[in-house]
Amino acid sequence: MNESLIEKQNGNFDIDFFELMFLAESVIPPKAIARSMCFDDFSDRHYHKMNDSQRLQFLEHVKKCQNFSLENEQCRHFFARFNPKNQYFVSCFHMGKADSIICYMFEGEYRTEKHRFVNRDYIKKVVRIWDSQTII
Repeated sequence: MNESLIEKQNGNFDIDFFELMFLAESVIPPKAIARSMCFDDFSDRHYHKMNDSQRLQFLEHVKKCQNFSLENEQCRHFFARFNPKNQYFVSCFHMGKADSIICYMFEGEYRTEKHRFVNRDYIKKVVRIWDSQTII
C-alpha cells in the first residue's frame, strides 16, 4: 500500500509547523462547527506534538490574530492551555495509586484536556511549573 493511501485511511496528514499557524488563523472562533473543532484540536492534540518553544510561538501568533478574543470561551481555553505560566504538576492519589500529571488551569479545574480534569478529592499537591511555586 502506498504511503499517501495509508495517511488517508488513518485520517492523519503531516503539516508543517508554520502551515499549522496559518491554519489557526482561519479557524479562530466564532466559526462553523468543523472549524471550531479544528481550533479545539490545537489544545487537545497538537499541543502535545510541540516543544515548549513552538507552543510559545504558536500562542503568540494566535493571540495577534484579528478574531482572537478572550471574550470567547474557546479562545480562553486555548490561552489557558498554551500559556506557559498556567502549567502545573498535579500529584494525586486514586484507588491506591499515586500519580503526577501535567495539567493546566481552566475554569477553576486542573485539566488535561478540554473536557477532562482531575477530581479535586484526589489531588494531594499542585506545583506551578514556571516558577516551582507550591499551590496546594
